Order: sequence, then C-alpha cells, then structure tokens
Amino acid sequence: YSHIPVILLTAKTNIQSKIEGMELGADAYIEKPFSVEYLHACASNLIQNREKLRQALEQARAADRAKSYFLATVSHELRTPLNAVIGFSELLQGADVEPQEQQEYLGSINFAGNALLNLINDVLDLSRLEADQVELDCRPVDVKRLVREIVGVFKQKAVEKNLSLQMTYTNLPPTLYLDDLRIKQILLNLTGNALKFTHDGGVTVSAVFRLAEEAGQGTLIFSITDTGIGILPEKISQIFEPFVQDSGVRGHRIYEGSGLGLAISKRLVEKMGGKLSAESTPGKGSTFTVRLENVKYQ
Repeated sequence: YSHIPVILLTAKTNIQSKIEGMELGADAYIEKPFSVEYLHACASNLIQNREKLRQALEQARAADRAKSYFLATVSHELRTPLNAVIGFSELLQGADVEPQEQQEYLGSINFAGNALLNLINDVLDLSRLEADQVELDCRPVDVKRLVREIVGVFKQKAVEKNLSLQMTYTNLPPTLYLDDLRIKQILLNLTGNALKFTHDGGVTVSAVFRLAEEAGQGTLIFSITDTGIGILPEKISQIFEPFVQDSGVRGHRIYEGSGLGLAISKRLVEKMGGKLSAESTPGKGSTFTVRLENVKYQ
C-alpha cells in the first residue's frame, strides 16, 4: 500500500504528536474538528503529487537508460576510428610498405580521424547547448547561395545513390541576418539524414520567406523533404531527444553514429527563437521543417 497517501486524522493538537505522526510515515496531519471537503482536497492533492513524482522518477530512469545506451554507443564509435588510426599507423611503420599502400593507409587514417573529430564535436556541441554556452553570430547572409552550397556538398552522394537532389526558393530577399555557420550545420545534418534514409526518388531542399507585419522582418522556413523509408509515428516525438538513435521505419538501427545530430539541430533552432518539426509517412518519406520567426532582411 505504499502508493496510498496516509493522512492522520486526530484530536491531538500538540506539536510533539504531529512530529511523531510524520516520523511514522504520515503524509499529512489533520486536526479535529475537520471538514470533509478539506479532507478530500488534501487527499486529492497528495495523490496528484505522488503521480507527478512517479512520472518524474520514470523520466529520470528513462534518461539514465538513454545515457547508458549513448555511452555504450559512443564508446564503440570512438574505438572504431581509433583502432583504424592505430592499425594503419603500425602498418606504415613496416619496412616493406609500397608507396601506393602508404597512400591508401594514409587515406584510411585521415577518414578515421575525421570521423573521430566529428563525433567529439557533436558531444561538445550538445554539452555547450545544454549549458547555454552557445552564442549566435548573426550577419548578412545570401540564403540562396547558402542552400546551393548545401546541395553542392551532397551532389556526388546523390549521384552515387541515383537520387535526385533539388532546391527551390520562394520570395527570398537578397540578404537575411542569420548565423550562417549554425544554419549550415542544421541544414547539413537534415539533408544528410534525408539522403541516408532515401533509396529511391530524391530529396528537395526549399527556402521560403514570408513578410511580417512589422517592417524589415519576416519568417524564414527551410524544408527538407525526402521520399525515403519514413519514421514510425511513435518515434516522431523521440527523434529530437539527445542520446536517442533514430531507427527508421523498420524499428532497428540501419546506420552507425552518435544519434546527436537532430538533438543538436533542434536546440540550435530553439536558440534562434525558432522551431524544428517533422512529419513522416512510413514507406513514403519525411519532411523536416525549420521555422525561424522575426528574421531581419534587407
């Protein structure tokens, strides 16, 4: 019966009796004469508080489980590139290594080193965001050019997967005031994920600007739409949480990684005063939308 609140109803009014009653485990102490309405209100309040406590404890347990999973995942992801760096470095020390082999080994070391650096940067970014230590640096940005750069980064990957990669613009002013480095970071993550989970069709990156009533400001909306495998409905609310790996429509992991990209992107968008949301139909594709309000333009 530990989940049932205990209320002492008594005629004893001295402070020592109250102390003894609370020490014995009572949740409340009501003196006679009493009001039935007050008794009901007290019981209701205690029940609600216990339910809130239960939910908080469950959330804390879930967070601990997620972090434990994350630490196990990151440990694996750290070991993989480190083992590659150590292994190929040892091979390079061999006396009979041909020049062509040296270049192959150096390429593998470089790839592993970059993977390790990206993982460390993700962890540091999330830590700084959680501690509210990230400062935005807004400057004049040509958003059309920025989107072209994002698409250019992934053009070869789209060709390799035989996918279309398109971009569209609507009503974009020549200049918008944004933190271009952080916007790139967000769009690179979202576009990379879209291509990763798309095997047929393609990905479209779009940018739309809508004027606000206040002069010189408006709403900037980025949308990344794909025709990929989609996300299960019950996972939509989870994919932006830190330490949660998006497992796609089939319910199992289909790629390696820290699972921090969407969590970082969401917090960066919120830091900018905006919102990052997702809509998806399993088997048909997904759309991730970045909505930034009160963006100044020129």
